[in-house]
Amino acid sequence: MGMRREAALALALGLAGAAGACALGGAEGESARPVELRLDAGARAVFAGGIELRSSRPTFGGLSGIEVSADGRRFVAVSDAGRWVEGALERGVDERLTGWRLEILAGMLGPDGARAAYSERDAEGLDIAAPDLSGPRLVSFERDHRIARFAGPRAPEELLWSLRAWSRMPINNGFEALARRPDGALLAIQEADAGPGRQAARLLFPDGRVLPLALPREKGLIITGADFGPDGRLYVVDRGLSFWRGFHMRLRRLTLEGARVISEEELARISGVMGADNAEGISIWRDGAGRLRALVATDDNFNMLQRTLLLEFILPEADAPQAGAGGG
Repeated sequence: MGMRREAALALALGLAGAAGACALGGAEGESARPVELRLDAGARAVFAGGIELRSSRPTFGGLSGIEVSADGRRFVAVSDAGRWVEGALERGVDERLTGWRLEILAGMLGPDGARAAYSERDAEGLDIAAPDLSGPRLVSFERDHRIARFAGPRAPEELLWSLRAWSRMPINNGFEALARRPDGALLAIQEADAGPGRQAARLLFPDGRVLPLALPREKGLIITGADFGPDGRLYVVDRGLSFWRGFHMRLRRLTLEGARVISEEELARISGVMGADNAEGISIWRDGAGRLRALVATDDNFNMLQRTLLLEFILPEADAPQAGAGGG
């Protein structure tokens, strides 16, 4: 789940925050509340609005990985209780998020077609290559560390990678995020250190090669979501939690060349008092005006004092062309 060891702290902090205006939609089922937040000084990104997802269904929540369609109108997410959460996104003026519609809330199936055991359900990262979100989904799991493929929301799990060394990872230090590179390599980011100021990751190539990769990180923050944008660069959301600051987050853009990071750029930073929450997933898309957008999802940990948010940001274009990503 990525936050078990901090659940008691989150409860103590009372991090529900201001919910905004009255809920849109009916009193039952699904509804949305508008969300406002402020970015810390110096942000290059612009907050483009957000909504709090609310549902009367007790199994809704715990969103970890998320993918948004190329037109920004649909989403697929995984829950750290091992469920698919899928639906439509409603947008208003300037494509600002106004609401959502839940279409699928279903438990992931194990290899035998039955509901996976509890210890095997902790889904964290998600990658879907198809722009319209059709076709295969790749999911990373913690606790029982592995990366699996699903043909669809009602298809059984097909194991892709489960290296023997992964079984030695601590329960909560598995692969937190997945992102597919333009050359087809899958970046799997681990919730663990790779030395001072570094976070562990692996590049998994279609030909079976597995290369280690260390991503830069800041003390008190950890990468919890990642996605390669249409510009070929890696976008990540970092999350932190402290007793004094509450949840805080930042957005970054990284340029990779082979198995090396050759540049890093901070795009935004949001402290808890400004509306940040437990950021877990990110998806990058271009809107109708050609602007690059990041949609960030938060994980409420099925905790009544936290929220399930979709937060959207308009990002500046990168300053220089993307360097070659191939090789390794």
